Amino acid sequence: MTIIVLTGSPGIGKTTVVLRVAGELKERGVNVGGVISRELRTNNVRTVPAKRFR
Repeated sequence: MTIIVLTGSPGIGKTTVVLRVAGELKERGVNVGGVISRELRTNNVRTVPAKRFR
């Protein structure tokens, strides 16, 4: 098992990178899973909870 942690400031594209890499790996038959949290905020408060993907 490989664990990857991607960190950085809000709004720099971390979620986009993770979703694109996960999509590529899935197309190649790799089992991908985890939790992702989109940076959707209202008045600097997160408005969308984390969701699981498989």
